[in-house]
Amino acid sequence: MRMNRWVMGLFSTGLLLVGCGGGQGADGALPQDDGKEDSATGASGEGLGKSAFHYMRAISEKFGQRICGSAAEADAASYVQEQFEKMGYKPEKQRFEFHDGEKKHSANIFAVKNPSARQQIIIGAHYDSVDTGLGLDDNASGVAVMLELAGQLSRFALSFKLVFVAFGCEEAELPETKKIQFYLGSAHFVKRMSEQEIDNTLVMINLDSMAIGDKMYVYSSQEDKAWFRDKSLELGKTLGIPLETNPGLNADYPYGLAGDWGDHMSFKEKGIQTASYEATNWDIGKRDGYTETERDGEIMHTERDNLDYLETNYPGRIQLRLSAFVAVILETLKAVPTGN
Repeated sequence: MRMNRWVMGLFSTGLLLVGCGGGQGADGALPQDDGKEDSATGASGEGLGKSAFHYMRAISEKFGQRICGSAAEADAASYVQEQFEKMGYKPEKQRFEFHDGEKKHSANIFAVKNPSARQQIIIGAHYDSVDTGLGLDDNASGVAVMLELAGQLSRFALSFKLVFVAFGCEEAELPETKKIQFYLGSAHFVKRMSEQEIDNTLVMINLDSMAIGDKMYVYSSQEDKAWFRDKSLELGKTLGIPLETNPGLNADYPYGLAGDWGDHMSFKEKGIQTASYEATNWDIGKRDGYTETERDGEIMHTERDNLDYLETNYPGRIQLRLSAFVAVILETLKAVPTGN
């Protein structure tokens, strides 16, 4: 298949040298995967996306439904923190509280690469889920891609800071207010950023529901701040990856832009460029990006969002999606111009 050929090509052509300036890993050599489910390398000799698959399966199956403020959500946060530590990072836990009839707690887990650099890129994904299904696509897949990127990039010299963050409570239904409040974790994270940090953030990369949709997409939040989106689309063509953007078939969702959902919104509200990646299908249903597949319609927030069902009914698709997203994001990061 075309996708398998370009994945193999990445290893033979050295395209994994993302932002290399020397030091360990500058020759493009990849660490070998030990075959364990919780691989900490972020890469393996068997191809991009393999480690992400391990992380995704662990998060969805070990912790199940990771409802905002629950013990399972807290356990998943600890798992993410442990994976960062295995990669050599010194992760931090950023706790916050909210009220759901009673006071509850959640946390963001973040790790920093190259902390002394002035400019930064934030790569984030929420690790909580709703109370239906196992949250494999939404959003163990996004956290898994983030973790593999953290592993891939842990060994390379970069000219900018990378902040990897797993957000708590993206999907928080709070009966006390009788409405759904989204992205509590990312809103808290942004609230803690200084004005200098906001000004020096080149882009926030949001990873959400990446495993199973019929097509692969990248969006920006503002048309005048879309460099990362456009470069990813360009590099997708170069790599032979069928990456698209919102086609604008629904007047409520303009061409190229993300909807008003998800953790990217917290950053958009501060004027920060965002690039959101997901797998879905904008050509079907209400053409609003929520109907992910022709076969089953929506996967997220349904009982179908589990590995057994998705592997049985979409054999091979998850691995291809994870591999492709990791590849194109790595290449786009390599191309980022900075002022450092």
